[in-house]
Amino acid sequence: KDFLAWADSKIHNKPSSIADIGCGNGNLIDCISKLYPNALIYGVDLAEEVLEPAKSRFSKADKITFRVGSLERLPFPDNSLDLVTCTEVLEHTFHKTFTSSFSEVRRVLKVGGHYLASVPFNEKPAFVCCPECGSVFTPYQHMIFEISRDDISELLLKNGLEIATFYQSLDRSEPSNLIKRVAKST
Repeated sequence: KDFLAWADSKIHNKPSSIADIGCGNGNLIDCISKLYPNALIYGVDLAEEVLEPAKSRFSKADKITFRVGSLERLPFPDNSLDLVTCTEVLEHTFHKTFTSSFSEVRRVLKVGGHYLASVPFNEKPAFVCCPECGSVFTPYQHMIFEISRDDISELLLKNGLEIATFYQSLDRSEPSNLIKRVAKST
């Protein structure tokens, strides 16, 4: 919610068409609909089954609809959206999908549109090994590659998207007081 309020302060023309990619159960859509009550809002996820809880949740909302789609193939015409959101999604994709998603978002954004996404910067991938078969994988398919600010900046520039600013939601600084520093790390 804070992230969305912060982003809204950077958007000068209020969006009238918004897509939340990887919408899941619609938590962000709930916040978006309160912030932009007159906007047409689309929730997008990979399968009808995934969209069912959100469809049920917003069944009486006439300006909210749902579509099956992916980051590599968004179900919208070129230049059709004012705002695309994608939070808590990109870090669960494979590198090819991650990199190609930026050109697809650019395709559907109107001139002057905004892309609001969240990614964990400089987080190290974690791998586990199955004791039965020896397969190596990431838990919950989370962070299978590192993402840096430079990576994001390069992808945005390459795809004709401008960086408005970066927002860090968590305080990752170390308190100067030793007791607070120990308490923060536990």
